Amino acid sequence: HVAAMVVLAWAFTGRTSAWSIQAPRYSTTTQLHSTPPSSNTGAQRLLSCESLTKSYDGTRYQFRDISLSITAGSRTGLIGINGVGKSTLMKILAGQEASDSGIVSTTEGGKRPVVLYVEQEPAMSSGSGEEWTVADALTESMVVGPSADTPEAKRTRAALLAVRSYWAASNDNDPSSLAMSLMTDTEGAWELETRLTQLASSLDVFSPSFRHKSISSLSGGQRKRVALASALAQDADILLLDEPTNHLDWEAIDWLADHLQEQGKRQRSSAQTTQSLLIVTHDRYFLERTCRDVLELDNTAVYRYKIDGSYDMYLRRRAERIVAQDAELARQAETLKREGAWDAKSPRARQAKSKSRSAAYQQLKESNALTMGERAVTRATAGGGADLWAAAKEAAGGSAGLERRLGGKVMELEGARIKVTKRSGLEDAPPSSNTDNTILLLDGLSYTFERGERIIIVGRNGAGKTSFLRALVDEHPLTDGRRIVGETVRFGYYDQRGLRTHAENERQNILDYVVSQVELGVDDDDDTTTTTTGASKFKSISADVARRLLTKFAFPPSRHRDLVSKLSG
Repeated sequence: HVAAMVVLAWAFTGRTSAWSIQAPRYSTTTQLHSTPPSSNTGAQRLLSCESLTKSYDGTRYQFRDISLSITAGSRTGLIGINGVGKSTLMKILAGQEASDSGIVSTTEGGKRPVVLYVEQEPAMSSGSGEEWTVADALTESMVVGPSADTPEAKRTRAALLAVRSYWAASNDNDPSSLAMSLMTDTEGAWELETRLTQLASSLDVFSPSFRHKSISSLSGGQRKRVALASALAQDADILLLDEPTNHLDWEAIDWLADHLQEQGKRQRSSAQTTQSLLIVTHDRYFLERTCRDVLELDNTAVYRYKIDGSYDMYLRRRAERIVAQDAELARQAETLKREGAWDAKSPRARQAKSKSRSAAYQQLKESNALTMGERAVTRATAGGGADLWAAAKEAAGGSAGLERRLGGKVMELEGARIKVTKRSGLEDAPPSSNTDNTILLLDGLSYTFERGERIIIVGRNGAGKTSFLRALVDEHPLTDGRRIVGETVRFGYYDQRGLRTHAENERQNILDYVVSQVELGVDDDDDTTTTTTGASKFKSISADVARRLLTKFAFPPSRHRDLVSKLSG
């Protein structure tokens, strides 16, 4: 039960600091690698991409002309700011999305590897829309795209279906002879069932009662646990994990990091390397524990850094790269100034020079302008955290009418209790003592929230954290007790599922959407306001305020007209 509120901090230890760095894949004028960057030049290449390009609209690029390869046994982190194309690149490698140009191919041995992509938000139903149970999701093949047609993927898919039938029959404590025969006759079925059982049990998603739950009824962390158990059991050649720690509690994150670490140790100690990992993560500690290389998407290019457990070293090497690129751009600026003066001379003077010099000048000018433009966009979107209220006040010119006065009372809970029905499946915490069909999540909490207080709610996946937050903002009713809120209090609630929109919102551009959704609380003496619920007053923000807020949150002006439906996670 949620019996108290605590602030929790922890640190991961055991880091090492052996790092090295390869030269960057691109400079501003020349390609520094004659071959695509790979994590291990002595290992077999499983997958290569050459000259991949993906743009938002044909003029603004997520990445352009990048080349890289994934080798057997490699363990690589893919990092970059939001929106640079990390998930897009993974989907292209998995064959789920097409690039604008370039190719993805197997480069050695001729055998197509099995590539499995685990999305940020795992699917909750089949392609036909039929809702899954946990057992369905655990036994659903996660390999799509060209890899799904490989003999290995077909065998795994058949084994998964056999396991599904076996579990369904086992639910009645009497596995039918047909289900047993199917398991015996299907290659690899028993081995896969063993792996699934072990992994799902380790991630606490395997109990008979839990396997009956619908996926849509689970918390975000529980859904991610199910997806990871299934993906790890399917034993793909290349495993692409897109922000695997999202929604997981610290115990699950720790287990996953340990599991991947042990897997890597077993691979290095054996004569034959097996699975390769490419992981998108914003968790530096998870990255340090699981990856030996880092790929960074930046300024539409890709850069590789050889690492062995030190994110700080990556930051230093990245800074060195940027300094070197800045120096190169400064040299280019001097060259352009000199050559520009020559090019501005009369045609008679210019005819005495070679045509190749003029062509080289134009090429350098275009390349420099392109690089500077891309860097400007990246720098505009790579700012730190944003103080939304300060940004709103600044955007509005510091108008006194936008100042809000929070009263002495914020919020108070008296004897708050929260129950959910077991069939709703919102949580999987054990009931305290009840014979009905409910689970008690919160039992008699009394607490007074103070102005300016900062609180972290911690607990295992499924313990009731989200239900508790929803109760605080009155989106989930209290079963018993009182919730007392100050008259001037206004709530902001960020849902772990991120942006939730309706069909009409998906057709809006980002700027219009923010203008339509964001409201500012204002003083009583502002006669331009409108009264809403209770005594709270608000007014919609202007397009100018919305533009400034968007820029604060990593959306430069060039992206303000992008559709909401095209946003990355």
